[in-house]
Amino acid sequence: MAAATVAVAGITALDVMCGQRLRAEENPQSTDHKTATFTRTIAVDRSPEEAYKFWHNFDNLPKFMTYLESVRSTGNGRSHWTAKGLAGITAEWDAEIVRDEPNRVIAWKSVEGAAFENAGSVRFDKAPGDRGTIVRVDMDFAPGGGPLSALAGKLLGKDIGMRVHHDLRNFKQVLELGEVTQSDASIHPGMHPAQPPA
Repeated sequence: MAAATVAVAGITALDVMCGQRLRAEENPQSTDHKTATFTRTIAVDRSPEEAYKFWHNFDNLPKFMTYLESVRSTGNGRSHWTAKGLAGITAEWDAEIVRDEPNRVIAWKSVEGAAFENAGSVRFDKAPGDRGTIVRVDMDFAPGGGPLSALAGKLLGKDIGMRVHHDLRNFKQVLELGEVTQSDASIHPGMHPAQPPA
């Protein structure tokens, strides 16, 4: 069992190192190879006030962030996050709000020593022509912040930016429809005739 754990940790570390090297080759001007940065946006047919209020209630986050088991407020702008990964593995970390402008922006960062080192913000801007809200997520995470951070990043997927894009689509569905809808293709694995879910 110990040998298997070491092997998994070694493979994870190799994945992270290769990813950092590829990023360095794609962006040679960058001197910070320890942080991955991305931005994702989506238009939501709700007001900035509604979108902000729903997101700001951290109990709502697991409703659209599929990897989260729970987020609970621990007081003084801090919260405790529990994420689920493959084979039932979980990662936990604490974060704190560093900026909170009602109906406009929420910014956070993980506390020092967190298993999943990350920082970011979510903005809620009125869409042109009063057509709802543009929700923008900016996030930095440190895949090379140590073995726990690397494993937490691996738990959430090879491309956390892709996962956040998926979560934003879920956020849009929850706000506009009241639930995350699934197509037949997302319910049944493999090739099969298209049909409504039973």
